[in-house]
Amino acid sequence: MTSFPPYAFSNFGGFEKATKYKDPKFRLARDAWRYAKNHFELFSGGTLQYVRVVGFGGFGIAQKWQQFDESGKYIRDVVIKIPIETGNKKILDEFKNEMYYMGERFKNAQHIVQLVDLNSETLLHQTRNYNNPDSAAVPMMVMENMANGNLRNLLDKLYDSQKYNALHQDAPIKIPYVPARVLWRFFLCLVRGCIAMAYSEQLSKENPDGPWKESVPDPQNPEPVFPDSKFIHFDLDPQNVLVGIALEDDEHSFNPILKINDFGLSEIWDDKRSLARKLRHILRGKWAYYTPEQRDTSMIWNTDKNVNDPGYRMNIWAIGAIMSDLVWVRHPQEGTWEPQEHVIPKLDDDGNYKQVRMMTYGSHLLPPPTNKAWSEMYFDEGLVRSYPRNLRALIARCLAVNPGDRPSLVELENIVVGCITAIEEEAERLTEEGHVTPDRGAEMVWEDKTFYSLDFLIPPPFEYNALIEKFYVDHFLDAPEKGDPYESDWSKETPPPGGAPPVPPVPPAPPAPPAGPTPANVPNPIIVFGDTPAPGYVSAVPPGHTTSPAGPGNPFLSLPSYI
Repeated sequence: MTSFPPYAFSNFGGFEKATKYKDPKFRLARDAWRYAKNHFELFSGGTLQYVRVVGFGGFGIAQKWQQFDESGKYIRDVVIKIPIETGNKKILDEFKNEMYYMGERFKNAQHIVQLVDLNSETLLHQTRNYNNPDSAAVPMMVMENMANGNLRNLLDKLYDSQKYNALHQDAPIKIPYVPARVLWRFFLCLVRGCIAMAYSEQLSKENPDGPWKESVPDPQNPEPVFPDSKFIHFDLDPQNVLVGIALEDDEHSFNPILKINDFGLSEIWDDKRSLARKLRHILRGKWAYYTPEQRDTSMIWNTDKNVNDPGYRMNIWAIGAIMSDLVWVRHPQEGTWEPQEHVIPKLDDDGNYKQVRMMTYGSHLLPPPTNKAWSEMYFDEGLVRSYPRNLRALIARCLAVNPGDRPSLVELENIVVGCITAIEEEAERLTEEGHVTPDRGAEMVWEDKTFYSLDFLIPPPFEYNALIEKFYVDHFLDAPEKGDPYESDWSKETPPPGGAPPVPPVPPAPPAPPAGPTPANVPNPIIVFGDTPAPGYVSAVPPGHTTSPAGPGNPFLSLPSYI
């Protein structure tokens, strides 16, 4: 099994600090950093203040900014994303593809990361060179900030907690797993996101002016219709599920909201394409999270619709893989992760559940595994078995090999909502009856917000509110924010390999007027949901700003610019 090493899921993956200047992509990222920073400082009219880089990779760089109104009052944090290889048409197309889906197709979806419209009085807004797929300038996105990173960051923290507890057995423990009550709610967030992707056309018509109610519109006709039914994310994994904050509503009061992000590889599957084109289009995303349809491409020419049905059920498989990682706090290792046959309840055409044999990649969730290699490495059996079997069986069904064996979205929604309702009703009953310790009789101490009982290293039979609060405190409220290891390097000028002169910097922006309190004095940001871009797009470049500064290695040299 593949354990998650410390910071294995860092947003800064793939770039060792010691060799950053030898990596051309770091230099491209630095150029993009400078470009975005100077542009938004210059054209925001003092309403934006740069904070830091929140991540970069082979495709783009993301910066965190604080937004203020004209009087200097803090409004919110936003994230600005810009590609680093602007001479690469494929990357630019994917970037604009993502911009279209987030800003148009999934606008107002509560469980999809939303684009943000900035101040309408600034030149930045008037030129509309951000959140605009049609802009002739370097494409840039301004998105809502998700305060708690992504699910891969959470998996890092859980792994670190496991190590901490092993090394500090006399200290208060840190919760090293996601409590089942939270896990069910995370599952619902992912299901809601899949519903948004599978019913976007209908839901947007029903909710034209506000956040969508991401529920299957017509449960009597549960299958989405084309083209929504064929929308595939293709890159849905823990890194691309962002974590917000807890909200004052029924579904997010005990857990931070999750939102699906990064639609650069997404597309509506075309069954009319030639087989050769289908093969080219289906192999995209991260290999470790390939669906069965991608692992065995012979499925796409099978005439059985139970086997050959690329579309929204691939997204269901993807959220099953994410849920599996959250249960296990690791991702199965390639070479040993093979489907096994299991008997799992499945809804038949008459609306009744029957035990059905199916091949699933969720064998590790339903012990004992039949594969000897799995049995020998099944060292977290206690953790996995501690989760409700109905939760594990549902995840295993999502991971079924055949799309027809995976649950529909209406079935998923009904099961997950029903289980959450039952669990919370039981929690309320036990609390009213005065139960203060778990059924297994282990002592739980909730003094100064600390747990001392090692019995809580795995989920207890019943999770009291104090345990949920402890999880939230450990991993969201008290967890230190992971800094930017390159913070001091973004503005440096270092020669590329071979001793060539450094890339000339973009001319600095003129001083902006004071924009309110400094970042240190700004209160903790509150995520504002439902922020959306302006309804119309215009493509414009300010007069006198038509070309980017020349210089060797400048990724923006051949593109119109507004710097």
